[in-house]
Amino acid sequence: MAFPGRGPRILATVMALCAAILALNAPAVSRAAEPPSLALTSEERAFLHEHPVLRMGVGVAFPPFQFVEKEAETRAFRGVAADTVKLLEARLGVRMEPVWDITFAEALQMGKTGGIDLYPCLSRTVERAEYLAFTAPYLSYPLVIVSRAYGPFIGAVEDLQGRKVAEVEALATISKVRNEYPGLALDYVFVADASAMLEAVSFGRAEACIVDLAVASYLINELGLTNLKVAAPTRWGDNPLSMAVPKDRAILAGILQKALASLTFEETDAIRQRWMGLGYSSLVSPVLFRRILWQGGGAVVLVVGVILWWNRRLHREVEVRTRAEEALRASEERMRSVVESSPMGMHFFKLEDDGRLVLTAANPAADDLLGIEHAKLLGLGIEEAFPGVAGTPVPEMYRQVARGETGMRSFEMPYKDRSIDGTFAVYVFRTGEGAATTLFADVSERRRMQDLMIQTEKMMSVGGLAAGMAHEINNPLGGMLLGVQVLKRRLTSDLPANEKVAAQAGCTFEDVRRYMERRDILPTLEAIREAGVRAAQIVSSMLEFSRKDAAGFAPARMEHLLDKTVDLCSSDYNLRRKHDFKSIRILREYDPVLPPLPCLENQLQQVFLNLLTNAAQAMAQTPSPTLTLRTAREEDRARIEIEDNGPGITQEVRKRLFEPFFTTKPVGMGTGLGLSVSYFIVVHHHGGTIDVESAPGAGTRFIIRLPLEQARADAA
Repeated sequence: MAFPGRGPRILATVMALCAAILALNAPAVSRAAEPPSLALTSEERAFLHEHPVLRMGVGVAFPPFQFVEKEAETRAFRGVAADTVKLLEARLGVRMEPVWDITFAEALQMGKTGGIDLYPCLSRTVERAEYLAFTAPYLSYPLVIVSRAYGPFIGAVEDLQGRKVAEVEALATISKVRNEYPGLALDYVFVADASAMLEAVSFGRAEACIVDLAVASYLINELGLTNLKVAAPTRWGDNPLSMAVPKDRAILAGILQKALASLTFEETDAIRQRWMGLGYSSLVSPVLFRRILWQGGGAVVLVVGVILWWNRRLHREVEVRTRAEEALRASEERMRSVVESSPMGMHFFKLEDDGRLVLTAANPAADDLLGIEHAKLLGLGIEEAFPGVAGTPVPEMYRQVARGETGMRSFEMPYKDRSIDGTFAVYVFRTGEGAATTLFADVSERRRMQDLMIQTEKMMSVGGLAAGMAHEINNPLGGMLLGVQVLKRRLTSDLPANEKVAAQAGCTFEDVRRYMERRDILPTLEAIREAGVRAAQIVSSMLEFSRKDAAGFAPARMEHLLDKTVDLCSSDYNLRRKHDFKSIRILREYDPVLPPLPCLENQLQQVFLNLLTNAAQAMAQTPSPTLTLRTAREEDRARIEIEDNGPGITQEVRKRLFEPFFTTKPVGMGTGLGLSVSYFIVVHHHGGTIDVESAPGAGTRFIIRLPLEQARADAA
């Protein structure tokens, strides 16, 4: 290639010479290559006899060279080194067993203390050479720098100055950097193994890592890390890997070297084919090639050897790079498929020079969650595309992430604009220079359930408190009502005892009566009595919080119970509360196949009565008041709805609707306990749920769900 005019002539001469030499040696080709004799010394054979089992330090996962495969309780040593070890076991007649469940650093330390006999795949460093003896390298692949595809430019090891670099603490890379780049300061992110090293770069916890190209290619394909690239080579070129033994077992290094030398080309090539797919056909065996060199003579054969070696090396490098690129492309396709099929919405933003954060892409889930096609929003700034975030810290947070001023951010926010209304969990992270990606999910229902759980806990706590307060209030309240009754009896009844006491006081009972009338004492006593009776009713309602009546469960048809309650309400005409139930139109939408429900009939009727009365009062000013009653089945539950077309309620009121003593009615028009008691009857006594849907001007709908089977809640 270096001599365009002479290349074809040289190649033709070389090929002719090779053909002639191969013809002379044709009989040798027909014989299978046999491994040479190990020629072990008596001391070496004695060592193997004394050590039939050799302990291997494998430590960290380093595929495809060596890694441990776990399934249930079994473990298996895998990789290039593992297959090579199997060949050596057959050659030497010993077993080589890994020491399981230790880190790579622990494996190296055990080599110093006698706990490890050999390391099947290890890179030589200055520090390791102090206590380990190495064989000649039997594997060699280049060390490269891997970074994110859209990360900052990295062209050499020097460009890693001050950057976060993921590494396994015990690997040789750190020693190489420390000894050959003494002034280079790297911000190391230490991880457990090579997989975690590449994931740290992919997920943004580190900016780069230095790793063997074969390891990177294998793991990027296995893990689907499509956003990684080989950023640059290192000046170290190929990273030679050897077997190593503690120096006090140096004799074993010689044994292993002889065994490695005995491996045939076909054996080692088969291992490479299996784990790296970098195999190549062998036209000439090593023995025959040495014979060719001997018979062919010096210069020409040397040229042939150099050309073949160089071409093979180039072929390997090109094939490795091609396979890595193909693996990356396949991973990108898989990642694209993941993005397209992800249930979480994804938005991709680009920070323009003028500071605008522009929407550039989105996935289908984003359109489904928001109910709007992202194609209509492409090219718009974030405040234009999503006006609900304008005036909030969200756009500036996104810009900071895109500029790299902050790491990944996550938050939860309510969002509302002209077409979107909900609560979303959002994750935003940097995906390149001036680029940010958001993942989001609609958590409105989850938030509603959390609020419901909090409300339930609050109601249960208040229920216990209300029961205690009710018992404490009941005693003095009873005494007060009894005292009022005695006063009225002694001041209004024409009893002989009353007249006698009046006479003893120097007046008639009629004088006492006239005095009370002029001083309004009797109306005052009646007001005290009414207030006491009202307080007693409140106490009675409070006791409903803790009352347990599971023994009264009996089947009842919900439509019959609703109709009975409507009949009861129809006799209610209250000028003070300004409602007439008879003037309300009743619509019934009952499910005819809904079975009877086991329930406490009186308690459920109280719930329906509270809801119907509240609805009637709410519709007092509605021109055509209408109540809709519905029943239906939802899997293993019954659904009962009571809906009115009244003025509706605000979100703030809706949040507090079931709190004890909370009411929006004027003083004297309600105790604020009706819905609280209803809540406890449905949830606490029947194991059901009660929800409300309403908005100002849109009416109100209460939804009760009760189990079809008897559900005496544990809390009841």
